[in-house]
Amino acid sequence: MCGLGDAYLAVIVNTILVVYQLTRKAATNELQLKPVDQWIHNYMLSSLVVNGSDIVIGDTFQSVTLLRWTGSEIKLVSKDYETVNSLNATLDDTHIIQSNVDNNLFSYKNEEDGIQPSGRYHFGEVISSLVPGSVSTNAARGGDKALAVPKHLLFTSGGRISVISKCDDERAMKLHNIQRNIGAAFKSDHYDVLSWRAPHTSIKTFSDDIPQASGFIDGDLLLRFLELESDSPLVKKILNGTKRAERLDMEYGELREFIEELQTTQY
Repeated sequence: MCGLGDAYLAVIVNTILVVYQLTRKAATNELQLKPVDQWIHNYMLSSLVVNGSDIVIGDTFQSVTLLRWTGSEIKLVSKDYETVNSLNATLDDTHIIQSNVDNNLFSYKNEEDGIQPSGRYHFGEVISSLVPGSVSTNAARGGDKALAVPKHLLFTSGGRISVISKCDDERAMKLHNIQRNIGAAFKSDHYDVLSWRAPHTSIKTFSDDIPQASGFIDGDLLLRFLELESDSPLVKKILNGTKRAERLDMEYGELREFIEELQTTQY
């Protein structure tokens, strides 16, 4: 159940989304719920989240659906038809994120012509809940100037709380390049983190022959850089990459400061 504006409630019951209007009886002043509209899906609904007039529902068999409340009726905006077995969903002004039964995260960009896939990532733990928000009221201080702005909270059945933040395209590309080099540097000494972050599945094969994680950055992996001293051989590997095109054009202290700034924006 989610609030929808000042006087409406959105509720999922089995395969049906129902919008109720909250009113008072004139005679007794008692509150009452009046059904206004409903939208019937083909499969059992597992999650519901609202942002303004936008409504996102996830179903247990397929994926997410974006709906819009006009004030009097529910309108279908767009739907993802790939079977991912959705468990939880959340959304903000520009993106939808969902988790599935194989502990993966999928993101979609909310565009005028519908929702478009924008990322996929193996989280590796059972995700019990996804909600909009952050762990601190001061987390978004700095606005657009912040390196990353917390947008969603992720909870696991094991008790972990993680923050999903958003950054602009330029910073995202920079973070991607840093993650690539850190992942490659640690690969020989530990394990291939980035390959492990590629989506896992027990029920189907994704369209790519070798699926890759995309659209998400592994913050825990980036923080491994803070464990390194400036004279560590791994630092040189990270700064130079495996070929010339992968050079970061950053010094040790510059990269360390960048990652520390990213860390502070989460809390």
